[in-house]
Amino acid sequence: MTHAHPAAPRSAPVPGSTPLTPGSATGRAFFWFTAVVAALLPLESFLHARIGALGAGEHALFALQFVIEASVYLALGTVLLIRLIGAGTWRRTPVDVPLMVVLAVVALSIAVNNAPLRGSLMNLRSALRYAAIFYLVVNLGLTLKQVRFLLWVVLISGLAQVGIGLTQWVVGYDLKVWMLPRQVDLAVAGKTRRFALLERGREIGSVFGTLGDTLYYGLFLLVVLGAALSRVRRWRIWDGLVLAGLLFGIALSFSRASVIAAGLTVLGFAAHRLGVRRVAAVCCASAAVGLVVLSVSLLSESTSGTYRHPRQGRRSVLNNMTSIFSAEYLERSKRQRLGTVLGVAPTAAMNAPLIGYGPAQGHAIEQLNQAHRTRLYKTLTKEGFEDVYWVALLCYTGIVGVVAVGWLGIRLAWTCAAIARGAGGAGGDPVLRWAGLAGLCVVAQAFVLMWFNRVPEIRSFSFYFWLLPALAYAAWSAHQASQVAADNDASMIHQAS
Repeated sequence: MTHAHPAAPRSAPVPGSTPLTPGSATGRAFFWFTAVVAALLPLESFLHARIGALGAGEHALFALQFVIEASVYLALGTVLLIRLIGAGTWRRTPVDVPLMVVLAVVALSIAVNNAPLRGSLMNLRSALRYAAIFYLVVNLGLTLKQVRFLLWVVLISGLAQVGIGLTQWVVGYDLKVWMLPRQVDLAVAGKTRRFALLERGREIGSVFGTLGDTLYYGLFLLVVLGAALSRVRRWRIWDGLVLAGLLFGIALSFSRASVIAAGLTVLGFAAHRLGVRRVAAVCCASAAVGLVVLSVSLLSESTSGTYRHPRQGRRSVLNNMTSIFSAEYLERSKRQRLGTVLGVAPTAAMNAPLIGYGPAQGHAIEQLNQAHRTRLYKTLTKEGFEDVYWVALLCYTGIVGVVAVGWLGIRLAWTCAAIARGAGGAGGDPVLRWAGLAGLCVVAQAFVLMWFNRVPEIRSFSFYFWLLPALAYAAWSAHQASQVAADNDASMIHQAS
């Protein structure tokens, strides 16, 4: 890279300044730890259930839910300690200041609102627990080869999930029952891991792979879709098959949010490669066809009576998507996500606009239900409150918190975009471009998905939300280090001559 974008990191790592180098035994150990965690995370719920089937007790299973998270914290602490001892500091990143501002706003909201500390910290942990993987990866000093390997781990894990999901779709009920997750009712500060698949069921015909829920499955494949598209520079048959498999897997999750985000992801990459005008023309033609299909679907929906949820009867993926435009669905949604946007958001903005009610979920819900000026459509409960996560942030930390989180996301996206742009051109490094685009894609997806789901708290998405931008940063650092080494070698040759 011959120039650095203002949003990108400003200093290259100094090779050999710490015992934690890619070639050292310690460096290799933490690299393989990261690879294993990235591969195991989609299998976590399935392995947890299998261990439970072998007779493990409730307390042991409860503890196993936190093994990956705790191991990441332990690894990060060890790496930072090694860097402090060896180099006197750890690597600073462009997201340090925005993240500290987010934490400061959360602390202020807790103090001003006298929110329960335990519940607030648990909620904060759920949202930011995998920020640790970001700082772990950027401090490992990975090589470009190691970054490429980790990107392939994510991609291969996704393709494996596509295969498992298709097998569930073909085999059906018996296989799905065997692969169901295991619910553990023990909780910390009133919070426990819940599976909607077990509590109320999911859409008939949907698949969930080994991730424990159809929503988690769709979100994980969405991340992999972005990573797969970011790798492609010249389309081949293999790339088309991978894209088709991932899109089909996302569709079989019956997650509308994932399907919408997948469509936007494909459109974004198409516009990047083909130009905005061509993609806009295709979109207009597709919209015209879509209107005809939607009209037919709505006509058949109106003749069949009221809206029927896919959990109550088998429906196609197309009907699952078009049914959201029916009058019955819109009325139903007022008590769910639409009600959150039109009712909860104005209520929070009128009563606690700046720093919200505090990040403890139960406390915030109680304050919303007791608000003097209210637009609520119903009395709020915990169920579904965080589905529109942007609104939940408004309730927890107010407008200041929403702006701080937005700044954090924009900073991540801007840095990844600068890294990908720096790898542009025929001579650009393909790993740098792959990592930068994949990181940019997952951040952009999060901005969209936070209108539909609590994605910062969903492990199958949040882990990779932090991992992929970290790999982009690591690739940039490795590229800069190689440039520094090359310049030093050239200088020595020049002096010798």
